[in-house]
Amino acid sequence: MNKDVASKLTSQWYESDPMSKEKFIEVDKLRIEIKDSLLQWRSAELHFQYACGHDEVELAIYSLMMAEQKYRMLLNKARDIDIDWSKVKGYLI
Repeated sequence: MNKDVASKLTSQWYESDPMSKEKFIEVDKLRIEIKDSLLQWRSAELHFQYACGHDEVELAIYSLMMAEQKYRMLLNKARDIDIDWSKVKGYLI
């Protein structure tokens, strides 16, 4: 993300709900991680659908389970952060 966009988002964020810059960065990094893990989960699902042979199917199953667990873990981490997520709705996935 370029600096102008980041500073604009930061200023919009502070107008709606003042919080520390560190907290904003933490929330934004978590949002990106959640988005990436969802993409990994979808990719693992596609890999499973097109897997051929016993070994490939087994690997696809483990990859799918891992991706799903990572996504759930990150969602739980997001729930534990003490902020009003409805105010950052525009910046989520």
